[in-house]
Amino acid sequence: MSALPFDFRNPGRLAGDLEQRLAAWLRGLCTRAPAKWSASIPFRLELELLRMESLQLQAALARLTDAVVGYRIALGEQEVPSLLVWPRPLLLLLFEGMLGDSGTALPADRPFTRVEDSLCAYFLEHLLVPSMKETWLGIEPILLGVREQEPNPKYVRLCPPYTKVIVSSFAARGAFGEQEWSWIVPQDSLLEQLTRSGSPTAGRARESQDRTRMETLVRDLPVEISVNLGTVELPLAVLARLQAGDLVLLNQRVSEPLAAALAGIKRFRVWPGRVSSQQAIQIDSLI
Repeated sequence: MSALPFDFRNPGRLAGDLEQRLAAWLRGLCTRAPAKWSASIPFRLELELLRMESLQLQAALARLTDAVVGYRIALGEQEVPSLLVWPRPLLLLLFEGMLGDSGTALPADRPFTRVEDSLCAYFLEHLLVPSMKETWLGIEPILLGVREQEPNPKYVRLCPPYTKVIVSSFAARGAFGEQEWSWIVPQDSLLEQLTRSGSPTAGRARESQDRTRMETLVRDLPVEISVNLGTVELPLAVLARLQAGDLVLLNQRVSEPLAAALAGIKRFRVWPGRVSSQQAIQIDSLI
């Protein structure tokens, strides 16, 4: 047996079920988003999910370059902050495309103008985030809201630096080549969203819990058991003359078990008897 070193700054892959559901959602985004953008961006653009990693926040931010633009994205009802990070030259190219450019070459990196700041907010609020919502696989819709731009994404304070985050990295490809962008989100918050998403596994778990609670309630419900000792048919004239002490023979043999009914439905064959001063029955078989 040999010991292998472990880098605690890079915890590694996600749990299998979480990774599969997250990957299915984000791959759907890669298909849906370019189709949605085609009405606003005239050149061909392809997206691909490259990888998903579980890292500490400080390790994820250390990878960022200076030529990026970061926006906070609020996740869920608690509005947990996450970070979308795009290369600024790629966004400049998209903005040029919105204004009619062919999109064949990346422009040089430079700060945004006020108009480009507005175009960036429009791109996120009306093109990217709606595509993320549309491809969400949960039964209940996911809550995502575009918040403020981060002036320096490398030093953003989403959460404590050692908090685990999921970094989903994507490739954007076109005539300009390939550029990589990413989404950084606290792992526990995203896991909570996926758990509550109404996946088949979560649905089966809830169904099992509901069934257990229902069985517990049913077992505590009072149910009437009735036993018919026998019947007899008598002419009305004979019935009218019956008095206390008269003997009436029933059509039930003492050598045959009686029928016991639950809520009016015959379920058991039973024998009548007595326990101390209480009348009782003993179950013989099922009907």
